[in-house]
This record gives sequence, C-alpha cells and structure tokens, in this order.
Amino acid sequence: MHVTGKILVWDPPRVFEHERRIAPTPQMPLAEDGVMRWELQPDGDGTRLRLIHSRLALGLARQIAPATHALLDRLEDQLAGRPLSDMLKRFGEVRAHYA
Repeated sequence: MHVTGKILVWDPPRVFEHERRIAPTPQMPLAEDGVMRWELQPDGDGTRLRLIHSRLALGLARQIAPATHALLDRLEDQLAGRPLSDMLKRFGEVRAHYA
C-alpha cells in the first residue's frame, strides 16, 4: 500500500502527528484519510506510548485496530529482544476485541 500525508506535529521525542492517506486497493477496499498521533510519556522506569488514530470510518477502524494491535505487540517483542509474534496469527487472536 502507498501512504501519503503531511506531518502535522513534530516535537521529538514526545509527539509525532501525521496524516495517513491511502487509496483503495483490492487488499484494502476502504480508503483511509486519517490522522495518527504518537505520544511518548515517561512512566516509572519506562515509557508509555499513546497512539491516537482519528478521522476513520467505523468499518475501516474495525480493520485497522486489530492490525495496529498486532503490530504494536510485535514492536514490544522487538524492544524486549524476543522473537516477533506471527502477525496474521496475532491479528486473528485480537480481532474479536474490536467488533
């Protein structure tokens, strides 16, 4: 998929907000014209990530939410030095949480 958009907020290392525009494809028939905001906040000895994905149609949000969940689980694996979880398997496991 080809993603375009402008950077809306750039305040490293705390905030990154950007447009996320994706034209429809056979694999993703619903177009996206959303905004993603990534916020990092100190949390004890670690860091908390707050991810806000806005301006999404409900049907598209139901597709993107479990995929984002699975991708963030893989990021957690990577940061912890563990083998990456299987993306499609994890997507299937968390999909029901986003009905």
